[in-house]
Order: sequence, then C-alpha cells, then structure tokens
Amino acid sequence: MDKTFKKQIKEYAHNYDITQLDHLYELTKTQYTSKKERKQLAKKGYCSLFWEMNYDNACGKLTETGIFNLLPMVDKMEVLLGKKLWRPRSAAYSILLEHLVAKKDIQIEEILKNTVFALENLKLKSPNSAYEIDYQLAVTYKTVLKTSNEKAFNYWEKAKLHIENSLALNLEQITAWSFYLQLIYFPYLQNESKIFLSEKINDAQQNEQNRIQEKLESFTKNNKQLPYYFAASFKELKDHLKWSKIDLSNFPNTIYHYWLDKSLNYYPEKTTRFETTDASHFFHNQGLEYSRIDLIEKAIQLYQRVIDAIDENAFEVYYVAKAWQDISKIYLQQQENLKAEESLQKAKDFYEVHLTSIKQNPSTHSHYADFLEYCYLYNGNIEKPSLNELTEIISIVEKESKGFYSRPYLYLMRLSLYKNNENEAIHHLTKTLILHELCIKNEVDELLQKYKDSNYQELYTFLQETKAFMLEITENYYLDTELKWEEIQTMSIEAINEYWIKRKEQLRKRKPTFTS
Repeated sequence: MDKTFKKQIKEYAHNYDITQLDHLYELTKTQYTSKKERKQLAKKGYCSLFWEMNYDNACGKLTETGIFNLLPMVDKMEVLLGKKLWRPRSAAYSILLEHLVAKKDIQIEEILKNTVFALENLKLKSPNSAYEIDYQLAVTYKTVLKTSNEKAFNYWEKAKLHIENSLALNLEQITAWSFYLQLIYFPYLQNESKIFLSEKINDAQQNEQNRIQEKLESFTKNNKQLPYYFAASFKELKDHLKWSKIDLSNFPNTIYHYWLDKSLNYYPEKTTRFETTDASHFFHNQGLEYSRIDLIEKAIQLYQRVIDAIDENAFEVYYVAKAWQDISKIYLQQQENLKAEESLQKAKDFYEVHLTSIKQNPSTHSHYADFLEYCYLYNGNIEKPSLNELTEIISIVEKESKGFYSRPYLYLMRLSLYKNNENEAIHHLTKTLILHELCIKNEVDELLQKYKDSNYQELYTFLQETKAFMLEITENYYLDTELKWEEIQTMSIEAINEYWIKRKEQLRKRKPTFTS
C-alpha cells in the first residue's frame, strides 16, 4: 500500500477534511483500487472521522454542515466495504432527525422512516444489543412526538412499546426506567397553555400511572436489586420535571419513597466501579436531601466496597469521610451532640487510616484540608488541629496545585483571619488575584457577602475596591496573566502588592483583542 495514501488518510481524518477524503474516494476508482486500500480509506478515514463527529454532536459541537455530511460519509463507507453499515447509518439518521425536529422542519417523515428502518436492521444484525437498540427506537419516536397532533398518540404508543421491549430484555437499566417513567408522567397534554396533543395520551398515561406500583412489584419477585433501579429512576424523573419547570404536585412521592426504602437492600454480586459509585452517590445525596442517616450509611457501605477492591481509591476515601461528616451534621440538627461528635470522629479516623492514599491526589488532599478546618471551627468536644497544622497542610496543597486553583489561597486567607491578621489575609487574596484575575469574580462576590457585617473592615474595603475594579474592566476582558506561580513564590509581600497595583493599571489601559 502506498505510504503517502495512508498518511493522507490519517491527516485528512484528523483535520476533519471531508473534501480531501472525498478526493481520495474518487481515486479508489482509478488508482487506489485494491481491497486493502479501499478498506483503509473506509475505516481509518471516513469511519474514524464519523465517530469523532458523532462524539462532537453529543457534546453539542457539531455544525449543521457536519450533520448533513454524516450520511454521505456512510454511503461512501458502504461502497468501499461492499456492505451495509447499520450502526453508523442509524446514528447518522438519528442525528439528522433530531436536528430537523429542533429546527421545526416539517419534512421529517422520510427521515423518521429511514431512522427506524436502519435501527430495525441493526437489531437483526446485533441481537445481543437489542435492548440498547429498542431504547434508541423509543427515543426516536419520543423525538418526533410533538411534530404532529394527529400522529402524536401513535408515536407515544410506539415509544412505550419499544422501551418496554428494552426493559424486558434487561431490567437493570436506570436510563430506560427513567425514560419509561417520563413517558407516563410527563404532561404532554398542554404546551405553553395551548392544547397541543391528543387527549388519548393523557388518558393512556393515567391508566399506566394507576397500575405502575403493581407493575413494578411484579418485576421484583425474581430480582431483589430492582428497587434501587426504580428509586433512582423516579429521582431522575423528578429532576427532569424540575428542569422542564413542571409543577411537581403530581410527582408520585409516596411510590418513590416506597422504593427508596426497599432499595436499602441493594448489594449486587457483580458490579463495576462506575455503577457502585453512582449508586453510592444516589444514596448519599438522597440521605442529605431527606436527612436520613440510614441512606448515607448505605452509601458508606457501597463506597467501602470500591475501596476494598482497588488501590487507587483516594476519592472513595474522601466520599466515606464526607458521608460520616454529613451524618454528624444531621445529628447536630437533631440536637444529638454526642452522636454528632462520634460520627465526626469516625470521619477523622477514616482519613487517618487512608492518609497515604489521600495525599497522593491534590484534590482529595485539599478536601482533607477543608475537613480539618471544619474540625478546627467545630463547636464541640473533639480533638482539633492547631492553626499551625492547618497552615502546614494547606501550604503543601498550594504547592501541589501550583497556582491553578484559587482554593488554597482563600483557605490561607481564612487562616490569617483566624489569627486576626487582615494584612496577611489581603496578601493571600492578592496572590490569587494575580494568578486568576477576573476568573475569581464569583468568589469575590461571595466574600463581599460573607464579610460585609464582620469586623474585618480592611479586608472588606479591599474586596469592595477589587469588585469595582473588576466591573470597570469587565467589557472586552480576556485572561492573559503575566506572572506565573513559580515567580510569585519568590516575591516579598511588598513586591506582590506593588505588582498588583501596576497590573490593574495595565488592565485598565489594555486594548481589546477585537473591535465591534
């Protein structure tokens, strides 16, 4: 095979240069005619670029031109390989259909038909992935639901049929259960205060809602892990309704809490780190929302499962310690101070057992520093770190972060205030202003709110002046700092203060990079 040909394929695909790939495609008819060369162009050229563009679309970065290029790319891949490629073809049609629906293009019937045809053929070719493809078919029909008043109920029924087919093949799918619940609970009857869709959907939804508990119960007879999937799916439904600004008065809270209670028995024999951590976060967050210690303890049990299974477990260690800290806060709310202190001590002990792991990651090390600060400020009978210990650990975190984060400097600022040293606090704040400038304007706003009624008037005045300066230069501002962290480490307090005064003047006088 011609080395230049291979090099060009790789280069054009990397540069998203479809025009040049098409030029090579034409040359496969006369020059690069071997089966190996045609396969190379199909797989390393078109196919590689196609899936990159598919990912770009998922991230919301694919342009309209790119969307309309997807199907022609699939056509050429199929010619080069001499066979139908249903997976990329169905993906291309799905992306195009979603785009046309968003643009309110009325010419979607043919695209819908072709999308369904491609997905059905993909299911025949890949029976092991049938549950995923049925899910995608359900998504397809839901995508077009609001494009036709007359066909809306038909689309809704087909979406429901395919999601039920998907679940019949694999019950342990939070995403699919969440989709199913959205179909039966989302109020499609009204749109912007106008009757939009057939009342048949509303009637069908009511029928499904009336039998939902019985239906879910029937599945748990042979699968004791399902209550967790149901509970997590109801939580996703609630989040979706909130995001859609739908009144939550019809959300089935009673059913949700029934499955939430049942889900405490969740502990599957086999699971992945991602799945276990996801479940742990669910129990932890719901425990916080409803002040339920039993749910947070369930999260700890699952976090521990990951810690026992892997070596690089710094974040899971942090999650467990944070869970004990959150349990302590719940006990404080319930005025059970002794239990609060015991739980906080468990968090401290857990950190100390796993300190080597925690220190290996700058982020978790920073969280550990936050925890120690919480203990320092805690109004109770616990062993507290000294200010020197806090300063030592956050100084290490600062070196680890190398100026990329503002948190260590804000932490050092607070430590200075605990010592009633406002000048030192302003110094640390100045350092992070030099490193991050307007990127920390939200932090400055929070500090203004926090210290406006405090005794730290020098700091508050500095924050006011900083806020006024930020507002002054906001228009056409762009981040392009001069001093790096390494340089700042060598400078005296006086030199840093002088530099910041000089830098503010530079920013005031700096010309914008563009003119309107």
